[in-house]
Amino acid sequence: MVIIAFITIAFITYLFHEFGHWELGEILGNKMTLRLNGVTPQNGQFINKHHELWSAIGGPAFTITQALLALWITWKAKSSIAYSFGFFAVFMRFFGKAIRL
Repeated sequence: MVIIAFITIAFITYLFHEFGHWELGEILGNKMTLRLNGVTPQNGQFINKHHELWSAIGGPAFTITQALLALWITWKAKSSIAYSFGFFAVFMRFFGKAIRL
């Protein structure tokens, strides 16, 4: 069951990560466009230059939050599904860095 759920968990984790970029961009006052493979301002540029940095931080911040919350639930409830959410979030952070090297 965990293997089958892992595909869905991977997709949810990826969307949650992109939502983090979108959310911080919107909080800062930029109208953002959320696509499957990225987030950009609707008009093509951020209101202020530093908004780009904060929007970029939003995705990893959401992913790290997901990992910590999922691992805490795993510890409390001994849930293999929660473990999968935590594992994939951690894997995504490290695997993403390895590809860029």
